[in-house]
Amino acid sequence: MATFLGVANLLVGESTPHAVRLGEVDLDLGTETGVNAPQRVQVLFRPEDIALATSVQSLRSTRLGRGVVEEKSFAGAFERLRVRMEVPPRVRQIAPMPSFGDGVLRLEVTRPQPDALRDPLAVGGQAWVGVRRAHVLAPVRIDLRILEQGGHEQKTAHDYAAQLAGHLGGRLLARPELAPAEDRTAPGRMAAAAEAESLDILAVGANGTARLPREALALDEPSHLLVVRSSGPVPSRILVCVKVGEPGKVDVRVAERLAWRLQAAVCVLTVLPPGEPAPEHVEQFLEASVRDLRSRGIDACSKVRFGSPAAEILGELDEDGHELLIVGAPLQSRPQATPHLGTVVERLLDASPCPVLIVRASNG
Repeated sequence: MATFLGVANLLVGESTPHAVRLGEVDLDLGTETGVNAPQRVQVLFRPEDIALATSVQSLRSTRLGRGVVEEKSFAGAFERLRVRMEVPPRVRQIAPMPSFGDGVLRLEVTRPQPDALRDPLAVGGQAWVGVRRAHVLAPVRIDLRILEQGGHEQKTAHDYAAQLAGHLGGRLLARPELAPAEDRTAPGRMAAAAEAESLDILAVGANGTARLPREALALDEPSHLLVVRSSGPVPSRILVCVKVGEPGKVDVRVAERLAWRLQAAVCVLTVLPPGEPAPEHVEQFLEASVRDLRSRGIDACSKVRFGSPAAEILGELDEDGHELLIVGAPLQSRPQATPHLGTVVERLLDASPCPVLIVRASNG
């Protein structure tokens, strides 16, 4: 993984037969990519791969767009800058890691002193941004795994998960043994940034929580859990139910990764106790969630409902016809008993009319 060589800009775009497409811009690779249809790929720009200029006429590289200089510093014979610009349509940024709800693209740039002196840029000033070269990494896909459990329930889960994996550009795999311990080396840590696009999803068939296999709830199982009671269409409408805070950000980002590939609409819902208006911090969180989703080109909205969480979530599913429910549920441990998901999630699994994706908060 190339980012271990230093700070890098890692985006997700589309690979075409001869180029990498970022929004409306095609970066000619000068060679065949080997793909016939567009595929999601990770695109790496090292800081020195990016050109800046005060005028579009002096930009001697493929023009990506116009940005604003946020930071500037010097390191030896080089000038280092951070430039903010609008996110091109259908582009995701992996590194530098974007802030939740920010809705902008930030690029790290390095210029030698002669370039800095010839075309000086000040903090707060505008600059045209160009790309000299791009490095295409592995195609981005989301693989699903299936829990081998036998019977009709496994077949139902298998059929739905296979259909979903196909639309996500991934595969449906047999559940492997637990992954080896996380690589803590520098290359391993940086490679993990590229894995931010992937999701580890384990599909399981179940007829309510009473029939949910215990191994699907194992505390050392790293996957998010897709529970399928009955098969349905590939989701075009996703409901993600959140608690305001860091775990809720994880839920929204998981929803975004799926919706971006499925071209599905997303509604972000939170449920509050009855009798009082939504606090300002709740409104701000929901606004940031919608802004984050829309910046990726996703049709998004938010709602607040008041009452019992399970009843209100089921009511929303019934009223708006969502086809996938996403809800966060860190596992809770009962002494000498099967781990459980919490009362609200267990009620949803028993009554949801559509598949439920349970996001493990520890997965980040």
